[in-house]
Amino acid sequence: MAYAWSDSLSTGNPSVDAEHKQLIQQVNRLLEAMKQARGKDEIQPILSFLGRYVDEHFRHEEAAFARLDCPEQKANVRAHAEFRKTVAELVARYQREGASPSLTIELKNRLGDWLVSHIKNVDCKLGAIARAA
Repeated sequence: MAYAWSDSLSTGNPSVDAEHKQLIQQVNRLLEAMKQARGKDEIQPILSFLGRYVDEHFRHEEAAFARLDCPEQKANVRAHAEFRKTVAELVARYQREGASPSLTIELKNRLGDWLVSHIKNVDCKLGAIARAA
């Protein structure tokens, strides 16, 4: 099942939302490539892109919401740090083991599901606080 953008994922910050859409699109590409057992020449670039883009996006998003002095922002930064570690772990596992059904499931759960949940439950709250400020 592919992830789909919906208004429920909108933070109200157009650049943050555009980056979220790109992340969702790339996670979908990765999961499809893994599911179809495509080769390393297609999967590795997607993983590399996600690793770089997640880092860039988190820095941008944190800067966009930095003026908010609220506990959610601090928790967001911590969650981002943990997610960066998760991405690095999953990339390393792929490099060691290659594509497998179990890794595909883990990528879906730990990358895709986490990302959508985080956007909906944390980033959207920060967006609402920013709009109210």
